Amino acid sequence: MTLRRFRYIALLCYALLLCQPEASAQVLADTASLRTAAAQAFASGNYGAAATAYKKLSARASEDADSVTAAGAFVRLGECYFSLSQPTRAIAAYNNALRFGAEDADAYEGLGFAYDAVWNDAKAEEAFKNAIRLRPAGTRAYIRLSLSQMKLRRHQEAFEALGHAIALLDDAIRIAPDSADARLSRGLAHLVSGDWNEATKELEPLRRINPDYAARLDQLIANARTQSAQRLAYLTRLVKARPKSADAQLRLGIAHLSLKQYGEAVENFKRAVQLKPTDEALRLLGVAHSFLSEWSEAAAAYEAAIKLNLKEPFYRNNLGTIYGRLNRLEDAMASYREAIRLKPDLAIAYTNLGMTLLNFESTLSLKFLREFTRLRVEVPYPNLNRSIQDPYLARYDTTLSLFRTALRLVPNSAEAYMGLGAIYARCGYDEKSIAYLQDAIRYRPDFVAAYMSLGIVLARGGNTAKALDMFERAKSFQPDAPDAYLELGRLYTAMGRYREAMENYREAVRLKPDDADARFNLGASYLKLGERAAAMKELEFLRPLSKDLADKLYALAMR
Repeated sequence: MTLRRFRYIALLCYALLLCQPEASAQVLADTASLRTAAAQAFASGNYGAAATAYKKLSARASEDADSVTAAGAFVRLGECYFSLSQPTRAIAAYNNALRFGAEDADAYEGLGFAYDAVWNDAKAEEAFKNAIRLRPAGTRAYIRLSLSQMKLRRHQEAFEALGHAIALLDDAIRIAPDSADARLSRGLAHLVSGDWNEATKELEPLRRINPDYAARLDQLIANARTQSAQRLAYLTRLVKARPKSADAQLRLGIAHLSLKQYGEAVENFKRAVQLKPTDEALRLLGVAHSFLSEWSEAAAAYEAAIKLNLKEPFYRNNLGTIYGRLNRLEDAMASYREAIRLKPDLAIAYTNLGMTLLNFESTLSLKFLREFTRLRVEVPYPNLNRSIQDPYLARYDTTLSLFRTALRLVPNSAEAYMGLGAIYARCGYDEKSIAYLQDAIRYRPDFVAAYMSLGIVLARGGNTAKALDMFERAKSFQPDAPDAYLELGRLYTAMGRYREAMENYREAVRLKPDDADARFNLGASYLKLGERAAAMKELEFLRPLSKDLADKLYALAMR
């Protein structure tokens, strides 16, 4: 190679270096132009043109190693393909987005919709779970997850996901009552769950906020009612034509179950079991009995189902819950442990076992919390003795590990956070308890027990304003919960607001007439207000409920 050629190459390289800033600027300008054109086409609904532009943008960003732009372009490209009814291409685009960028909730959610469109329910479920993990407040992902799980015949998980969606939407509407999107979504969620009455409640506010949304929801409710009525009529005729068909009885029972006609469902499932005893028929019989709070019958049905199918972990988990209702706590714990043995990644079983262990030691209940902190009229919210905290906390190593395992498997488990909060509240670690209970509420905004426990912890720390808010929220989510009124009464008593305390105690007594604590506190509040005759009347009601509290109220009256 001659010296002249070396000089030529050097000059060429120098020229390229001189031109580089201008070239880079041109590339940036072209990229920005492509991004603008793609966004405009997408916004106008021209998904074909938008797809072409996003495809070019993703290719250019890939060449430039601009992973952020590439990932965003692939997400939009997936949305375009899905809107063009090309789910297979959408799946490829969303997977490319995840390959180029960090995990993205939009990419996973879009992937879930695309997999659902090609009937790959397992992949759709996995994608929606990842979307929820990254964006726990994503109500749409919860609703779609529940639908995927219903198709996979995992009904318990499906209804849990749907419950999360409804709870999040309840909270969104509490913050923004005129959000048309939230109200429409809540109506749809209730419709998916089969609760037409709750779905119908959204129509009136929607007619005021967004008449188009109201008309759409009204039509969907009408369609669902018509389809259910037609299905029920068809299955009723089928059972009459084939009275010895176990499958027909089973299908009719499921139809009644979806319409919340639990008594009719029980009869159909019983006939199905008589004709052909299968674990699925027995499980459904157990579900129907559970809805009727017939816990002994539900337990018998699940026990029979387990004999026919020893390897189904959800049967064990559900049976554990039923045993808990029957106060057979040791049997419940054994059932949850077996569920975990059969399916080590079944998060709900870890949470249920942890909660049952706490109940078994009488440490989670509000009554025990009140006794432990000596929450009486005279000494409402004293501080805990910190010298006993650590030994108490050491007792809960096993239970703590159960809740932490549940969170490792399902990071947004409100119940697991509730369990951790309850343990730390029990042991006096109020800051940790508050943080965990707030997490429980964040992931499940209608979690009444979490509001109640958080209110108690805040109250004993002297934060009365926030404690009042927690009890009021608990009351708003469950107006017939006597404990919320009882705790409000205690707090108002501690604040010296005896009239408000009396009103809340009176409501607690109305809701639960045999609650000795409520009767005692109502009588004591009457005495504080100078209404001795009313207090003595409460004393008569209290005597058969609790001699100790009756004697205590009598002593207060004689002062």
